[in-house]
Amino acid sequence: MGVVAVFNRKGGVGKTTTAVSVASALALAGRRTLLVDLDPQGSAGRSLAIEVEDGRGTSALFASKGRVSVAYTAHPALFRLGVIAADVALGDVEAELLADGRRRARLAAGLERQREHWDVTVIDVPPALGGLSDAALRAADAVLVPVAADFLALDALRSTLAAVRAVEKERGGAYAPLAVLPTFVDRRRATADAVALLHEQFADLLLADGIPRSARFDASALSGVPLALAAPHSAPAIAYAKAAAALAAALDRAPKRAKATRRPTIKRFVRADMREALRRIRRPPAGETG
Repeated sequence: MGVVAVFNRKGGVGKTTTAVSVASALALAGRRTLLVDLDPQGSAGRSLAIEVEDGRGTSALFASKGRVSVAYTAHPALFRLGVIAADVALGDVEAELLADGRRRARLAAGLERQREHWDVTVIDVPPALGGLSDAALRAADAVLVPVAADFLALDALRSTLAAVRAVEKERGGAYAPLAVLPTFVDRRRATADAVALLHEQFADLLLADGIPRSARFDASALSGVPLALAAPHSAPAIAYAKAAAALAAALDRAPKRAKATRRPTIKRFVRADMREALRRIRRPPAGETG
């Protein structure tokens, strides 16, 4: 079972939408997929119209004798998608993890007990870097970083990648894959510049060209039906299906224990000035004006 943490320290970048959409696409493509909602806000579970009894959701993954409830959506086509929704007690777990960092290892143990039932686990990780997000990064084999195609998100991406690299160094192994996925892509010049910068910096890490900005995601969450079913032929649904396929292929290629590797591209990006980088991209070629 490959464990994928969908992580970004910045909120509002499409993290939950990415976790739900990728997990749904993987399940529809034939992979037994477990979606774990580790964000106390519980948006991933609610977007699939799933409720959970307190103490039986993701908080139970941190209990040595916790009884986890795996739920399923009402849609027959998603019979391969299981969901462990966030419960109210998960907020208390965050406080406990901050007080005692050793408890963070319990998530990996809890997921290990689920291993024989699933091909891949997708974790919706809360924003910022606290006890829950640290536990997710330590339990994961791979990390998927959705990043909105705008200046502030690119600037915040530096701290996200620094946090990811710090955990890689501590655990002595690289995430395979470590992937970046542009989100909220539209036709604005600023968006095109942001995507161009991501291609320039992370050509080897980009999972796909990008996910289009769309109001369909909100309507899909309101109805409790993932976009892969609600509008399978829409541009964003197709984009997420391609991203999920690329992720699955990368997981299949990944070694069981990836060696820690130097990532000079990330090191340079973490230290870069995003304002200057975007200005450089927007500068017209020599001999042109405008």
